[in-house]
Amino acid sequence: MNLGEFKCMLCGATVFRPWLTRCPDNYLQKGCLVNYVECKACLLVQQHPLPDDVGALYTDYPVHSSRNLMQRLARRIFHRQVYYRPPACSADLSLLDYGCGDGTFLCEMKGRFKSLYGFEPGCSHAEKLSALLDVPIFSSTENLRQELAGKIDLITAHFVLEHVSDFQEAFQTFQTLLKLGGTLYVAVPNIRSWEINLFKKFWHGLDAPRHLAFPDPVHFKMLTDRYGFNIGGTSFAAFPNTLAGSLATVLSGRCHPLLFMGLILPCWLVSLCAPQGTLIIQMVKA
Repeated sequence: MNLGEFKCMLCGATVFRPWLTRCPDNYLQKGCLVNYVECKACLLVQQHPLPDDVGALYTDYPVHSSRNLMQRLARRIFHRQVYYRPPACSADLSLLDYGCGDGTFLCEMKGRFKSLYGFEPGCSHAEKLSALLDVPIFSSTENLRQELAGKIDLITAHFVLEHVSDFQEAFQTFQTLLKLGGTLYVAVPNIRSWEINLFKKFWHGLDAPRHLAFPDPVHFKMLTDRYGFNIGGTSFAAFPNTLAGSLATVLSGRCHPLLFMGLILPCWLVSLCAPQGTLIIQMVKA
């Protein structure tokens, strides 16, 4: 397998082993096929080669669209274990939602924090979201660092880091923004789960080609050591989307929305019993 020159996104090693090949876009059906490899040094699973134009992968991406009533209800019921739940004493704190998507989480947090901010690459989407929510939404990490350095108590990144092509830049940004003792809350698809072993290239959590890499607890420990964080907690959360999306893909050849919604309830019950599809890491700035 010769895919050209390789460099691990995390440790910089140049040797890899094939992991999953010719993975299709089961979600948006864009017709592309991508390969995932595993770094032989640190075991990070990442896409190789990495795409030249990441932005082009997000045309018509529904995460950036507003949710209908059924989707909002499903999120409220089935996603409670994944999204950050603030303590009662959060009224004096500042929150940045890094990769805020359609703004649903920020909207839910209104009135629960002293200050709310969002980050979403793509200037036009960030401007629309900011106007809709009446919350400052940044689209540039440079502006984000200039405006909010050392001012943030909590950063949430729900299903964001698997989309990121530069972990170093992301963690440097987190380190710059957070106050001493501030918390970084991250949710990512768990690449070591039983779901990926069962569904392989049809696993919904893979979301090829948009998901570029899949850090696990070992990789987060490397990043926290490098950028001055301590691990505050590691857990797995019940999140039915990856299982429901995988089954819908296997049954219909793609992630069919109606079939996906029909599978959410039984998949939620399964995920409660075996919650390994999503990894939650909480980190504290030391």
